[in-house]
Amino acid sequence: MTSTVLPSKPVPQLDRAGHFIGWATAWASPLEPGVWHIPAGAIDVLPPDAPPGQWPRWNGAMWELIPVPSIQAAQPSAL
Repeated sequence: MTSTVLPSKPVPQLDRAGHFIGWATAWASPLEPGVWHIPAGAIDVLPPDAPPGQWPRWNGAMWELIPVPSIQAAQPSAL
């Protein structure tokens, strides 16, 4: 018996708010030519290149670039 390696491709993985958080792998369907199995929370639309300080976010219809949030250190409280 021989095994067949299915084609795969990278797809953008999103968080619950639509922010691009990395890459997932979509696999070609072994039974349906031209159909890709896209993981939950991923989409088959490549994100734009983001300049420094911008973050790609999928709004449900298209990509938009939003400012990267700044993180401020918590100030210790006086006891």
